[in-house]
Formats: sequence, C-alpha cells, structure tokens
Amino acid sequence: MLSDTSGQMQPLHDTEHRYRVNGLLVLHRVRSADSGRYICVANNTGGSERVEFGVMVNAPLGAHITPAHATIDLGRNADFSCAAMGHPVRSVVWAKDGNLLRDGHRIRFINRERLQVRN
Repeated sequence: MLSDTSGQMQPLHDTEHRYRVNGLLVLHRVRSADSGRYICVANNTGGSERVEFGVMVNAPLGAHITPAHATIDLGRNADFSCAAMGHPVRSVVWAKDGNLLRDGHRIRFINRERLQVRN
C-alpha cells in the first residue's frame, strides 16, 4: 500500500500504529497524521489492479482563548487569541454579545486565531 504525502507516493512501512496483515491495512490508535490518500495495488500473473481511497481522521474540537479574562485600560489596544484544537478545524469565528465581528477600523483580524481591538 502507498500513501500520498505532499503529492508524492511513498510506500507504507509498518509501525506500531500502522501495519499490514494478509493484505489488510490496520490503523491502530489513529492520529490526524493518518489522514490522506491511500492506494492499494494488487497484482498477479493476470495483471494488476489499483484502488485509491481517502482517510479523514476527525479529532474532537476544542478551543482555548487567551486571555480568559481581560481588564484593558481605556485608550489601549486589546489582543485576543483563540487556539483551536482538533481536526479538521474548518473555521474560527469571533463574536461580541452574540453579533459577528467584522474586520474594520477598530476590529482587526491578525489571522484566523488572533483578534485585535484597536483604540
């Protein structure tokens, strides 16, 4: 069996988490790194057959915001970070009092996990 890593096909080597038994691929205690495209190639004197399949490993989603509580002096900028854990993380959305925040004069999204409220 082969695995697609960064566009290149690499043979799979047995590890304690991934091994083969009589043509069966066993993924034991899957991790996010096991997500990807796999190919099974079988052959005999009559020819060969190639089958591709995808594996997506989902991990429970969690988030950690820093600072958890903030007291900001009037006139100062405030920076917040939301570290999203799990797989896959499709989006991170910021809201204040139930209303979605939009990038603008005072609100700046540094990246998808960092928010800055400017004076």
